[in-house]
Amino acid sequence: MANYNKKKRKGLAAILVMAIVIVLGGGTAFAYPYLETAYSPKAQVLAALQTAGEESKQGMQTMISEVSDLLTGQTQLAGNVTFTRAELDGKDYLKEHGLSKGTFKLQLDAAKRTVNGNITAEGSEKKREAEVSVGEKDLKEFLKEAGYESYYNRLHTILNSVDADTMQEYMQVADKLTEQAYGAAGTVLNQSTYEKEGKETLEINGTQLSTVKYTVTVGKEAWMAGVEDFLNRVYADKELNSYTTMLATFTGYSKYDLQQQAETLFSDFTQVNLYVYLDKDKNLVRLSTSFDTGFCEAVLEAQGLEKWNEQTAVRIKSERSELTAVGENTDMVSKVNLNVRYHEAGSQPSGTVALTVEKQNNYLSCTLGKVTAKAKGHEAAVEFTGECTYQFR
Repeated sequence: MANYNKKKRKGLAAILVMAIVIVLGGGTAFAYPYLETAYSPKAQVLAALQTAGEESKQGMQTMISEVSDLLTGQTQLAGNVTFTRAELDGKDYLKEHGLSKGTFKLQLDAAKRTVNGNITAEGSEKKREAEVSVGEKDLKEFLKEAGYESYYNRLHTILNSVDADTMQEYMQVADKLTEQAYGAAGTVLNQSTYEKEGKETLEINGTQLSTVKYTVTVGKEAWMAGVEDFLNRVYADKELNSYTTMLATFTGYSKYDLQQQAETLFSDFTQVNLYVYLDKDKNLVRLSTSFDTGFCEAVLEAQGLEKWNEQTAVRIKSERSELTAVGENTDMVSKVNLNVRYHEAGSQPSGTVALTVEKQNNYLSCTLGKVTAKAKGHEAAVEFTGECTYQFR
């Protein structure tokens, strides 16, 4: 058991490093000026990461805002989903009724918690249509009959405990914590080591690009300095004071206690290498890393010509699960291919998800959707496509 926890801590440490340094864009708010000349490897890389990080920070703030609107019920959605396969325990219910597909045209009002629309089922010689209207009461009765009433009750309690004002407040806190995390990431990067590896030709979006490769080594000392800086920033922020006070009241943890917890959590952490590629204009065009912690294996990459994260790839694999996400991001369109697998050896539940989703303004399109699941002795498989438009009121 002790060995497992040790590996788990090490894996979590490495993942958190990447979450701060890569997912958040490498950090932007550099708290301490560096003394190197403009031609040193460190100065070259920090300048590129600062520009890239500012771009990703704006994206994070937009995402936080949209999540806030979604969770507070300020959402209306209209669209359709077409199912081409619907199996339960090996029985395909579409084919069973001589149908090739079933299409749901729906309108969802999150504030009223209602779904209205119609269902069209089609086959080679038949077509059936029916109106549908589902409210919160209908969902409760359905889940009760299926034996999942307890899950509904938990979800209902959570949703009713979070109103729009409360959620907006939480999102403001999340935005503030993100800002402080960027500052702390700057501290991590300023205390890391940098080495110029030399020239390397990359192919990005079909274009051959001459770059210079740098290796950034994030050691334990640099990482712990960032953790300490993050806690200092949070506790010094007047807008977060009520939350740090609340934390101390309910858990008894002071800032010092949290620092000690961090020391324990990252006790097995040694270092992670980031690989940074700059073009002739010193712009970031690729950022990547890979590591094996014993708890999980991970590969993370981002690259692009106009934007450093036009193409992204993440793969995280552990004994029980695997996640692969490949995305494309431009000014007009965001697209992601997602594959997730979970399996607990010798037991259930288990499942897989495969999705290809494209987002353009307030338009979403799912061109591929596959879900398989095993639970309570049953097996289910669904394949679908869909599209929808949404708006936040």
